[in-house]
Amino acid sequence: MARRKNKFKLIRSGFLLMLFLVLGSGAIVNQASLSNPTETNVIFPGTKVLGVDLSNLTKQDAIAKLAELEQELLKKQVRVTYQGVAHDVTLGAMGLTLDGAKTIDQALAHFNKIGLIKRWQSRLHLTEQQPAVINLDRDMTKAVLQKIVNPLYIPAVNARLTVNSQEQVGVEPSQEGFHVDIDKFRNQLIELLNNNHSLALELPATKINPELSTEEVTQWGVTGLLSQYTTQFNPTLAGRTQNIKISADILDDLIVPPEEIVSFNQVVGPRVAEKGYQNAGVIVGNTLTEGLGGGICQVVTTLYNAVLLADLDIIQRGNHNIPITYAPIGLDAAVAYDALDFKFKNNSSNHLLIKTSMHGNSLTIKIYGNDGEKNNVQLESWIVETIEPKVVYKVDPDLEPEESKMLQEGAQGYRVKAQRVVTVDGKEIRRDALPDSYYLPVEQIIAVQSETQIPGHETEDKPTDGPIDSPTDEPVDLCPASDSPETNLGNPPGEPL
Repeated sequence: MARRKNKFKLIRSGFLLMLFLVLGSGAIVNQASLSNPTETNVIFPGTKVLGVDLSNLTKQDAIAKLAELEQELLKKQVRVTYQGVAHDVTLGAMGLTLDGAKTIDQALAHFNKIGLIKRWQSRLHLTEQQPAVINLDRDMTKAVLQKIVNPLYIPAVNARLTVNSQEQVGVEPSQEGFHVDIDKFRNQLIELLNNNHSLALELPATKINPELSTEEVTQWGVTGLLSQYTTQFNPTLAGRTQNIKISADILDDLIVPPEEIVSFNQVVGPRVAEKGYQNAGVIVGNTLTEGLGGGICQVVTTLYNAVLLADLDIIQRGNHNIPITYAPIGLDAAVAYDALDFKFKNNSSNHLLIKTSMHGNSLTIKIYGNDGEKNNVQLESWIVETIEPKVVYKVDPDLEPEESKMLQEGAQGYRVKAQRVVTVDGKEIRRDALPDSYYLPVEQIIAVQSETQIPGHETEDKPTDGPIDSPTDEPVDLCPASDSPETNLGNPPGEPL
């Protein structure tokens, strides 16, 4: 038995030796191509591209064969299915190109990289599928797909609040968007080609969800009008009217969630020429001059009163240095970017919607919320102190003897208090003290020919009393004290407006 086993081992060893010699002779014959096929420009045996056998072809012959294959592919049809409907299109219509040179270089580089042993292993497998370098023209592919579905992209539409002429609040439903991924389609089709799969695929279409759904906006609880306030302006002042419109348009459709603090300066942003703002009247100290963005303060004053009437919390408010005419004294608001802001808080339990509109010479701001929680609000303001202006004399020797000339009319200053009275079903439930206001007096300036005309021989350099708790001297951003010479002083001191 042992002898038979030894004899079998000898026979097997002899067979393996003969097989090794045969393979070795083949290795010697093909050594050059196996060790470095790129040097001989001969394609490795068993190499196929898109099912076409390129075995032992030179690089040039292989490229020529792939060029023939490209012409055949241009006529080949692809079945594209969208929403259950099949559409047949040709690869040529999508601008297919097959780069033969790059494909062959890629195949040669592959075999050079894997090493001699793996090349032998690959040869024993008889075939080696190599990917083709294929491109589908993006614009031509897009044009083909647009014949199947057009447009290829529809943006999602958020749900939004709407208000009709009867002040009824509704919700405009959201809409899903739609997107056909052209590049994904191209990549999928090229992959099918290289894997010799059937050229049939679903159009890669994706739904785009809106950021705000109909259900979410409905849950905001905005059901009706809470307050509105209107101020008048002079539409013939083109620059000022333009500035009012720009800032009012920014505020329009502003949504304020519960507990959110709104900063006017943050929402409206810098008042710069690039946004379309123009020069108009601005208040600097207690004088009126020209500045970029004049008229903004009328918007913020209108908003301030609408916020008060909606029974919302005031976080920050400053008044003008001198009274204005488009709102009662003590109920104005001023802003200066990076210096003075107006802020309020949504202290209600629901979202708020702010709407702005301009008609003729009027600006209206409305605030919408849960009208089931609406209270009746009245605003009152009154003057608690009137401050007489200083009289300043300036000597002008060019005047006639004993002549005097009024250079600047003086104006009184005021200290003003304001309050908000809230009632429910005719019963007062609270009174809120509103921010106090201080308006600077404006000096009366008189030119005289001689110092002897000055009562008490006062000189122009004599100091005057400064204001207490004066508003900012930054350019108040930015509205004139009035569009007319009269000032709205409200009711007599001590009496509510």
